[in-house]
Amino acid sequence: MQTKKCTKCSRVFNIFASGKRFRPNGTSRGYVYKYENNKSCPSAKHCYECFKEHRRSLNYKDYVRKRSKTKRGFLLNLYTQMKRRVEGKCSKRHRKYYEGKKILNKIEFMEWSINSQEFNDLFDKYEASGYKRKFAPSVDRLNSKIGYVLSNIEWVTQSENSRRASINRLN
Repeated sequence: MQTKKCTKCSRVFNIFASGKRFRPNGTSRGYVYKYENNKSCPSAKHCYECFKEHRRSLNYKDYVRKRSKTKRGFLLNLYTQMKRRVEGKCSKRHRKYYEGKKILNKIEFMEWSINSQEFNDLFDKYEASGYKRKFAPSVDRLNSKIGYVLSNIEWVTQSENSRRASINRLN
């Protein structure tokens, strides 16, 4: 446990080094810190109350919206959604379709996506449309009984994926 002084309000607070952060290439990025209430502490410069206030002032939703308009940001958001479904962190009525299925790791997914001509074409059309949701690239599982593995996924538009899902539900 370490004691730090908040750079904003000068309050003294305790943090814990809970482990090391690693970059995708395996090099260390320093330690992961947590506050006493076990909440993640990104920089260890501010107490928890000042950090929450800072986060609100950044208008985090706008940051996420801007990030999702880049290819990398879009793919990270998409992978997070896929992972949440597989882990069962989705609505109860959809869990039966996803929970417990296999999923490829993030690095494989990012490399496959960036190197995919279909994804790049679909993303360019999505940008040209002014980011209309129906033109957004979407990962479709060819066989719904298998998870998100390279041999079972392909790129389609959001509207095409929705159309396929409604047809499958009717059958």
